[in-house]
Amino acid sequence: MPWRARPSRCPTAAGDAACGAETVDRLVGAPRAHPYADTSPAELPPPPIPEVVINGQEEPLAPPAMGAAYVARMQSRGGHLRQAVVAGTGHVELIAPGTAAWEQTTAIVLQQLAR
Repeated sequence: MPWRARPSRCPTAAGDAACGAETVDRLVGAPRAHPYADTSPAELPPPPIPEVVINGQEEPLAPPAMGAAYVARMQSRGGHLRQAVVAGTGHVELIAPGTAAWEQTTAIVLQQLAR
């Protein structure tokens, strides 16, 4: 099932506490009739270059299923995307230098850049 944004909500598996109740509205300039039409990556055209979506296996904010749905949506529209799931990690570790997840994420990004 594709992910759909929820107006006035932080669209995460962890719920509103992750972003704060007003964060998304502030980012998209609410109130607007369709605030996510030009700000949600899933609503934009597929990226013009190959892309890798990286998720932590234990990710509570943007779980692997959400990444997989995005990849599938973009692929169905002609995009060249793939997903990489880093085992045994959550959200922050992927971008925290010095963690094992950081090392794996760096390797995935370098591999993608070499394509």
